[in-house]
Amino acid sequence: MTTAPLREAHQPDAGPARRHLTPLSDAATGTLSAGGVDAVVDRLVVLDETLTDADRTALLASLQRLERAAQAAQLRVMLALDEDRHDQREASGRASDRGSCAPGVAAEVGAALGCSASAAGFRLGLARVADRELPRLAGLHRRGLVSLDHVRAVAAATIGVGRDDRLTVDEEVAPRAAGWTVRELEARARAIAYELDPAAATAAHDRAVADRHVSGRPVPGGMMRLSALLPLVEGVACLASLGRGAQAAKAAGDARSVSQLRADLLVQRITGEAPGCMPVEVGVVMSDLTAFGTGDTAAWLPGYGPVPAPVARRLLRGQDERHHGSHPDGDTGPGYVPGEGVDGDDPAVLARAADVFLRRLYTHPDTGQLVALDARGRTFDGALRRLIVWRDGTCRAPGCDSPIRHVDHVQAWRDGGPTSASNGVGVCEAHNYAREAAGHTAHGLQHRPDDTGWDPPPAITYRYPDGSQHTTTPPPLIPSIWGPVGSHPRRECRERREHD
Repeated sequence: MTTAPLREAHQPDAGPARRHLTPLSDAATGTLSAGGVDAVVDRLVVLDETLTDADRTALLASLQRLERAAQAAQLRVMLALDEDRHDQREASGRASDRGSCAPGVAAEVGAALGCSASAAGFRLGLARVADRELPRLAGLHRRGLVSLDHVRAVAAATIGVGRDDRLTVDEEVAPRAAGWTVRELEARARAIAYELDPAAATAAHDRAVADRHVSGRPVPGGMMRLSALLPLVEGVACLASLGRGAQAAKAAGDARSVSQLRADLLVQRITGEAPGCMPVEVGVVMSDLTAFGTGDTAAWLPGYGPVPAPVARRLLRGQDERHHGSHPDGDTGPGYVPGEGVDGDDPAVLARAADVFLRRLYTHPDTGQLVALDARGRTFDGALRRLIVWRDGTCRAPGCDSPIRHVDHVQAWRDGGPTSASNGVGVCEAHNYAREAAGHTAHGLQHRPDDTGWDPPPAITYRYPDGSQHTTTPPPLIPSIWGPVGSHPRRECRERREHD
């Protein structure tokens, strides 16, 4: 296979001049604009109900192609924006590394797409690789013949190899990529990359090992999905060890399922504590009626989501689902083990209950936003930091739902901004650093006190180099409450509809 002409056609441009991207329009289709795209979206609102089944399946295939082509256009648009930001930096006499995103552009793209800066930065990196090193696959993506997952898979499979070798992989896999699944394409690309440069594949493995980590994301039902990225052998060993422990407990007569036992063993081996007896601070927020009465308004775990009221009360007593003898309806479930913590008789549960403490939080009576906290420099720490983290829930930057890593000043300390709840904001690491880039600003808007006597939390307006701006406000502390505490407007509306 001859690859020299291909490599010559894709040599890096001489000098630091702007790279010319594939045009986003041509004479036949006209200029691609936001208004034109919106018109296409508007046409999708109403579907023809008279279509035959064959027409519907054909339409599904065409819509799939449209979705893929739209994702490819997004990659090219964000890459063009990144190139513009590099041009602006160089025009002002500042150095700019075109091998990575221009400072602040990931936050700008994230605000437009409604995603975190880290997610936007990843897509920008993929756009750069697709445009410069996987041109054939990118061309298929532009025509909607392969998906974003196909492009991502080949980019991941060729991490570490040189640009010429990546172009060779692209040349070999592109002719058949549209007919392969993502997994088939990735396996083929990885095999070719290894054949071309075994040392690079080994180095990529070493980098992957260095990137091992643990992460968690909330899922419905008051649960969390805990994930670990581990070297293959170690991951398999962990699963095998949990499996052996679960099977041994099952053989000894444990009533829990093998899956439940594996999960409980994981918790116990990591923390050294029995499941449900965690000696860590978890800020579960609930109304006084939920905590001490019979209220059924869900509690809230800031940054994660709702916790059913009965579950929250059991947590407050130091109990857990695995130590609760029966389900709310009185039936014993498959995880019920007689004598384990029924009615709080487990010594471990009773000991853990002594660690539960309460802190009063004050919310605005109309909006439910957190406005004050029981408690009393420049840094946000202690009770003040907890107030802001609980109030904001996740990163306050537009579209970002990443966990809060930094609590910083809205009006900078160096500009006279006070260290206070009204001038504090919880943000992820990426968005906090993005605020230092040229053209990125954030301004707080403190509302006037209303007739309730409480000062509402400030709204924050983020402005970007293109002139766009986005305003964010803190969510209600317990989002399920909107109206007088103890009332259920949604439930009342449903009951009225059923009555009518």
